[in-house]
Amino acid sequence: LVTGPSGTGKTRLALMFAIAGAQRGESTLYISNEESVDQLRFLIRSMGYNPQELESKGLVLLSTAPLLYTPGQWFNVVKTSIKRHNPTRMVIDGLSALERCYTRDEFLNLSRNISSLCKRLGVTLMTTHIKDAWSEEISDISTAVDNLIALWIDKRDGTLHRYIAVLKARGTDHQMDARSMIIREGKIDVWR
Repeated sequence: LVTGPSGTGKTRLALMFAIAGAQRGESTLYISNEESVDQLRFLIRSMGYNPQELESKGLVLLSTAPLLYTPGQWFNVVKTSIKRHNPTRMVIDGLSALERCYTRDEFLNLSRNISSLCKRLGVTLMTTHIKDAWSEEISDISTAVDNLIALWIDKRDGTLHRYIAVLKARGTDHQMDARSMIIREGKIDVWR
């Protein structure tokens, strides 16, 4: 789970994860609850990649509108997409849209069920959520994931700076330091 306020780089980080899979020839499913497929292709192009080439290598871009589905129907959209495309990695960009459409319990159950489905099928899942891990309670959703990455922006000297930190990595030792994150030329650089 990648969390952070708007503009911190969640979608770009998720796209980089998906692009890396497609470049390795892995079937990669990217489901957006916020952007259309055309918007995703535009963003991929702006990052310096050819979306059609990536799609020919296994990247599948889907856009959904959770408001049109019950939680069970939305789960079936995901499950059917997994069966159809047999991805090794999958992104669900915009858990926040699900949280806005469904009750808290429905949202948490849906998130846990998707996570369990992916684990059972051997699909590496990355999700994004518009939450500030430093100022908002995210413990209920964080229990459904193995890893929690926080992104945030800090203003210093009149300039905005992006940061990244791994807050949780279940079953592993990990460094807890915040690192500077710079997005440029279709890449994300992380510095101490």
